[in-house]
Amino acid sequence: MELVQVSDKAIRYYRNKVKGNENVSKELIRKKLTRNLYLATFDKSTEDQYYKIYWYGQLKMTLVGDKIVKLQNCKGANPNWVKDEKEYKRLNKLLGIPDDHSIWYKFKKWLGKHISIKVNFKFT
Repeated sequence: MELVQVSDKAIRYYRNKVKGNENVSKELIRKKLTRNLYLATFDKSTEDQYYKIYWYGQLKMTLVGDKIVKLQNCKGANPNWVKDEKEYKRLNKLLGIPDDHSIWYKFKKWLGKHISIKVNFKFT
């Protein structure tokens, strides 16, 4: 499955505004947004526009061509949207997205937030 292209602006937004994604890699963000795009609903009002809008719950994804150029969390938007859990899990497995609820994943995330290792080399 080909991963969606994502602008640097959208990557920064995802890290800063989407809960639990502060320290994730660009590659993992692309995987998660690819999954979200597959599960999203298309905003038909943008059908004839040069840009397209998709909704993944409250996350609004704006695409130009095949690239996500803007993300926006819109609190209260799309209240009737329901995530297809079975498809979500299938896509996670297919794309190699780690299970956020696994103990090992939580530990690695905690470790990255709490431990900083600095190495200084001196060549003599």
